[in-house]
Formats: sequence, C-alpha cells, structure tokens
Amino acid sequence: MLEKTYQNTFRFYRDLIGLRKMHPAFRLNSAKQIVDLLTFLDSPPGTVLYRINGREVNDPWSEILVIYNGNSKPTAVALPAGAWALQHDGHQLKAGATTLQREAHVPALSLMIFSK
Repeated sequence: MLEKTYQNTFRFYRDLIGLRKMHPAFRLNSAKQIVDLLTFLDSPPGTVLYRINGREVNDPWSEILVIYNGNSKPTAVALPAGAWALQHDGHQLKAGATTLQREAHVPALSLMIFSK
C-alpha cells in the first residue's frame, strides 16, 4: 500500500541505492578516501556541487559529478569543462542517454548525477 502511495519517492530511493551498490565511488569507506577523492566546486547559492574521482576506486565512471539544489525553484549550475553524461535527472535514472556541457538546470529541491 505505501509503495503505491509513495511510488515516486520509493523509485527515487531505490534507484539511488542501486547506484550506490553498482559504483564504488559512492561507497568511500574512510575519511582519507573522502578527502582525497571528493572535491567541492563553486556553485550558486542554495546548491552543492562536488566531483568524485571514480578512477581511483576502479569505478566504471572515471569522474562523477553530483549537484544538489535546495532552492524552491530550478537553478542553473555551471558544469566543469567537458561533456557530462546524465545518469540521474532528479526524478529517475537516465543511464547516460543525454550529454550536457557548460550548464545543467537542476530541478527544485532535487539532485542530478553526471558521469564521464
């Protein structure tokens, strides 16, 4: 019953748990690994942007970019140089079907995950 009532929320967390299981970069297990492999980047007010070096933990994604938007409206966030494959659009997994450069429009109160 709850699964049907909160189907979107259930799917959102299920997908994120699945990403964590598939990607060692989301399972860094020491403070040293976090300090060495995670880098916070400049982003607009109300957002958090960080990059994870997946290469160092043999992740299939060599670089991972995570953007959180805590604002009540969509926010444009500048992306680091290069082409970034969209893996999660704040609603569901995208499996890299879309590639963005320069800027991402992150939905309100949500997140986006990109990879290289």
